[in-house]
Amino acid sequence: MALRRWVVFGVLGVISAPLLWIYLRKAEILRKKSARERTTASVKLEGDNILSQEAAEVLSSLIISKSSTIQLKQKALVTIVHSAAVFQNHDVLREAGCIRALSSFVQSYASTDFASWPQESAEFQLIETGLTAINNLATNESNLSHLQDCIRSVLFLASGNRDCLPDRVRSASLKVLINLSCTDNCFEFFMDKDVQNLIEMTKQQTAADLRLHSLKLLANLSWNDRTASFILAATLPDSFSVDENCSEDILLRWLTIMKNISTKLSSTEEAVNRRQLSVGKLTVADLLCGDRRDCLRTQLLKLIDHRNDNISSLAVYLSQNLFKYPSIQH
Repeated sequence: MALRRWVVFGVLGVISAPLLWIYLRKAEILRKKSARERTTASVKLEGDNILSQEAAEVLSSLIISKSSTIQLKQKALVTIVHSAAVFQNHDVLREAGCIRALSSFVQSYASTDFASWPQESAEFQLIETGLTAINNLATNESNLSHLQDCIRSVLFLASGNRDCLPDRVRSASLKVLINLSCTDNCFEFFMDKDVQNLIEMTKQQTAADLRLHSLKLLANLSWNDRTASFILAATLPDSFSVDENCSEDILLRWLTIMKNISTKLSSTEEAVNRRQLSVGKLTVADLLCGDRRDCLRTQLLKLIDHRNDNISSLAVYLSQNLFKYPSIQH
């Protein structure tokens, strides 16, 4: 009888050992999941929506941790978005390494091939939320120098995968770049191909918000001599026009770009040198100081009586100042 009891217990032990291991493994997974949920739940804003240093550090670690799920990262990023909307939280987020973590997060997608991603992928939403967090932080001048490392990666998301990325991700990327391009130190990160990509995004077939955001960014870039030269050499889309049929937002940005660039055309020789970068193509330089200038003059004269005072004043300025240089013929 004793021998039989021992055999029975031995068999039960052999059978229950794997089951026990599975049970313990599930318990460990649940424990970790519960710990993560508790960690996320513990990150709460204090009085007046102020974020604590400890909470900011937790959020920073969650968005770059390889063990964090997409859902957990999304919750952390949403919390950062809301926290960054309160200006008093910016110092805490910056000191906790949140800006550095966000830059690393965006850079991790800098060489991604999005062609195989479904448009409804949850990770696209994750990227968009991360860009929104960066954009909120970019409204603070003290943060701009810390965000420069991510400019190239954001440019890639804005224009490097036009056929693969959802418009909402590209739009969020452009908003970030608009804010980051408000400082002199940012212009060195923009290359001629980036400017050409932005010019191509201004064509009429482009979604309205992408078109407008591209022009806002180009308007900022037109203030800088280096990036203004890239704009002059850029090829214009076939649908380009600045006539009275354009929307006021589009007209205002194009005329602003032309005004900023016109102040840099100090001599026809300088214009010729810049035009030689794209001989044989219809460039911005062709329009401003080349053989397409008469067409532009006609459009500007019609805009002088525009109902929008800003557009009207810009048309007057360009008509008076842009045509003081002789036209450059091919």
